[in-house]
Amino acid sequence: MIKLIHAADFHLDSPFAILDLQKSELRRQEMRASFEALINLAYSTRANLMIISGDLFDGAFVTHETLSMITHGFEAIPDCRIVITPGNHDPAGEDSIYNKIKFSDNVYVFSSDTLTSFDFPEINCTVYGYAFTSKCMERFPVTKAPELDKTRVNILAAHADMTSPISTYAPLSERELESLGFDYTALGHIHNSEGVKSLSCGGYYAYSGCLEGRGFDETGEKGVITARLEKSEGKLSFESKFIPFSKRTYITHQLDVTGCESNGAILTKINQAIKEAGYNDKHAVKFILTGLLAPSLRVFTHYFEKEITSLFLLKVEDNTLPLYESAALKADPSIRGALFDKLSVLLESEDSEKREIASMALRYGLIALEGGETSDFTY
Repeated sequence: MIKLIHAADFHLDSPFAILDLQKSELRRQEMRASFEALINLAYSTRANLMIISGDLFDGAFVTHETLSMITHGFEAIPDCRIVITPGNHDPAGEDSIYNKIKFSDNVYVFSSDTLTSFDFPEINCTVYGYAFTSKCMERFPVTKAPELDKTRVNILAAHADMTSPISTYAPLSERELESLGFDYTALGHIHNSEGVKSLSCGGYYAYSGCLEGRGFDETGEKGVITARLEKSEGKLSFESKFIPFSKRTYITHQLDVTGCESNGAILTKINQAIKEAGYNDKHAVKFILTGLLAPSLRVFTHYFEKEITSLFLLKVEDNTLPLYESAALKADPSIRGALFDKLSVLLESEDSEKREIASMALRYGLIALEGGETSDFTY
């Protein structure tokens, strides 16, 4: 039986650019801790195969500390075969980081941009794969189904993009996967996992997602996929499980603040939402404020970010719209009424983007006419 761990997109030594220096270093250390937890998982479950589907590293620069951690970690699980397919962030070109590392004998790294394989007869498995050799790969490199030994478990390790047919990162469709006939395709590149999916041909595929989220485009729990695979008389037995690993979780939370009359009232509403959702210092939360507010209310997003310290990271985005009194503004003989009249066509447009722009223009215009400073806003 194959006890598989499928992981991808570690991006070790990532700069964590949206954080301050102290939190960036903390996240880098937590990323290393998650890698060590992965090694412990492989050891404790007696995994005999681990596939890392690209972007183990974030780029050409890797610290000595990280390299030492990786090599010693792989050495610590000699009974686990570790197969790596370099991705677009750590391609296997001439200056590849993989050419500078001496791995232990249980590590296998794809180096060609065409399909090759590693054969493991002792676990009745063949792992196929390829490597990015530059930062882009405009076509999926496997155009023809290989001759597969149907008595073995055949796995494809692929750093590829199934979200866009015009991607420059090895675009791949489900139809193409169907035609290839692999028992399991271990995918990397997309950082959010949607779990294991089945194919009509009897195979399975999945993005494991990244090991740790790095921003608000990588929300939710992150981790790896474990699976058990076995072939008997050509028939595949398969079961899988997602194992969360992330030390921190990034969350996007929409919050309707309609009716709040001050920044203090908005702050109270944010704190209430944090309490109800159970957010704590494990969470990085971006609150997107929505709803209708008085045009005269200036929303200070940095005020909330400074006042709330119970989260690992708080970001606030103001997407509210002004609640204007149209009848009063229409009857207003001053420049306020003229401004409203000028924007009225756009305010009633069927185009939602035009309505939003006109609403914000009205808000800023009314504040400016009342002597306020529109430069105080966070756009």
